[in-house]
Amino acid sequence: MANLSMDSCGSKCLKYFIAVFNFFFFVGGLLLAGFAGYEAFNPSSTLNQMIMSLNAPILKDGLYILMAVGLFLAMISFFGCWGALGENRCLLITYLTFVLLIFILQMVGIIISLVKYKQVKETMIYDLNHNSSRFGPAYLAAVSALEMKFHCCGVTGPNNYKTIPVSCYPTTHNVKRRSASSTTGATSSLAPATTMATTMPLGEPYPDGCEAVIRPYLYAAGGVAIGILLIEVMVMIFTCCLISAIQKGYEIV
Repeated sequence: MANLSMDSCGSKCLKYFIAVFNFFFFVGGLLLAGFAGYEAFNPSSTLNQMIMSLNAPILKDGLYILMAVGLFLAMISFFGCWGALGENRCLLITYLTFVLLIFILQMVGIIISLVKYKQVKETMIYDLNHNSSRFGPAYLAAVSALEMKFHCCGVTGPNNYKTIPVSCYPTTHNVKRRSASSTTGATSSLAPATTMATTMPLGEPYPDGCEAVIRPYLYAAGGVAIGILLIEVMVMIFTCCLISAIQKGYEIV
């Protein structure tokens, strides 16, 4: 066997690091595919019922895509794990090629998101202003749920609407909570929340747009994405080192 610049101990560490790393991603891919498949094909699941209530088949298509992504991730991780443990150059090269393609697609996706962000934002504001959506029927319902959850209004503020919806008003939420807590078998003294929202004075809408409210979550997601990209670069470098070591022929464990 030829002596390598990377000693046998380092080669073994690379081998088992790549194997363990891909084992966890293999399990994660299967769990992701299982979760998405359960939610997509089980009519009684909470997420499935929410999709049906919103009449948004595109969201169900998203679950199918998520399931496919999970299976694809598991397949790639299997190649990496098996290739490292079996010291199989062919499998490792296949694994490296897939990881490189995923890395390139992620970079393209990030660039497109940054370039198209302003255009998408303007389209969303236009749809809110005209009470319509080119994103599908679930869009306006999702925006209303977001406004009630994060106490915000529109994308940049209430001025995105010609007619401000009740989901932008805190009074509406208080009425709904009181109505829900007061209906305990006996007839409630309060009218349904939807009726109350139209008859009670609503006060002032939330001044902040949802963009500003969820911006910290977007930054967090961006940080996670950068972390994943760095891990992928590290894994590709380690895989190249292991392929080189196998090529030169280090001592087999």
